Amino acid sequence: MFSLSLANSVTGGRFQVCNASYDALTLTLDEVMDRGSNASFEQFALLFRGSVDLPMPQGVYTLQEERLGIVEWLLVPVGKEADSYLYEAVFSLLRAPSNGG
Repeated sequence: MFSLSLANSVTGGRFQVCNASYDALTLTLDEVMDRGSNASFEQFALLFRGSVDLPMPQGVYTLQEERLGIVEWLLVPVGKEADSYLYEAVFSLLRAPSNGG
C-alpha cells in the first residue's frame, strides 16, 4: 500500500508517463511534503519536475517507476521554472487502526 514512508523512499525517482500524448516524458520526484499527518491520516504531497518543452494539463496520468511499478495519480500543474514545469499529487490516506483497541 502506498504511504508517506514509501513516497520518501522513491524521492529522486524517475516516473515515465505512460499516456499516449506524453509517452516520451519522464517526471522526477523532487520532493515529498508532509501536510499534517496524524494518528488517523497520512496527508502528504509529491512535487514532480517535468520538461519545460511539454507541459501537461491537470489530469489523471498513468506513471511507471522502477520500485512502485505502475500507478495512476491526479497531477496538477503548480508552477513553472526556467528549466521545468512543476506538478503536484496530493494524498490523504486513512491509517489502519491499531490492534490496541
